Amino acid sequence: MQHSIDSSIRHVLLHYHIFKNAGSTLDAILERNFGPSLAFLHTRDPNSVLTVSDVLSFLESHKSIRAISSHHLRPPEPGNDAFVFVGVLILRNPIDRLGSMYAYYRASDNDDPLARVAKQAGMTAFLQRLVNEYPNIANNSQVVYLASSGRYTRPPRQADLDKAVDMLNRQSLVMTTEMFDPSLVTAEYYLCPTFGKLDFSYVSQNVSAGRASSLESRLAEIKHACGEKLFQTLLDMNKLDLQLVDAANAEIERRFHLIPSSDERLESFKQRCRALAQPPASASPARMVSSSSTAR
Repeated sequence: MQHSIDSSIRHVLLHYHIFKNAGSTLDAILERNFGPSLAFLHTRDPNSVLTVSDVLSFLESHKSIRAISSHHLRPPEPGNDAFVFVGVLILRNPIDRLGSMYAYYRASDNDDPLARVAKQAGMTAFLQRLVNEYPNIANNSQVVYLASSGRYTRPPRQADLDKAVDMLNRQSLVMTTEMFDPSLVTAEYYLCPTFGKLDFSYVSQNVSAGRASSLESRLAEIKHACGEKLFQTLLDMNKLDLQLVDAANAEIERRFHLIPSSDERLESFKQRCRALAQPPASASPARMVSSSSTAR
């Protein structure tokens, strides 16, 4: 005798929003593609982390949600037969990331101790404070994020890097700020069977004003500002993070070049981004300034 039951598996995208890693730009992309089906999920305590039960409970009570973005999510994805989770995260050169943190805190309105140092004492003092008092930020923090869910209790080692690379390669979408556009072209292609046609073209969001446009120039500015000794200390404290970003870039390259006509797709994608950045002809001057000033 044949029997039938109602059964459905939900596919849900999870954006692990890492601070100062271009997550605001990705959030804007997701919001444009998923609309009200995207949830920004956070905890009331900014220092806490969402648990598996938190995420599953939220999804059970919000049936229409197809994507979640949160600073408080940590990999790996929750295990549950009723869901297929699509993990997405962005990595960044760790020294460049620290420079972006400095620019962010310097411009912020909050009274965080790091914000006070950034505003009153400058980049050298800010970075030295991180080295002296915040190893959880200054020491291979992206490896710790992937290998230990962001729990810093000791300096990471090679085994942690290996675990982080394995975790990275198992994510549905791997991104770096250095290879942002190829990452998004890859996402459009590989996520299409799950979520349908996606348009991940973008206008950059929430970039600190005054920073150089190229990674090499930004790193040179940081080195010049903090001096050879402190800069080398930062490099030494982030050797594993630098290797992790290299591994991410290699994985992005691998996935990208498996796409048919990948170079042509990338050029078309860049054209869409340029078109999206153009303000409407009828836009007011104030609107035009707002559009042209956004950055990643």
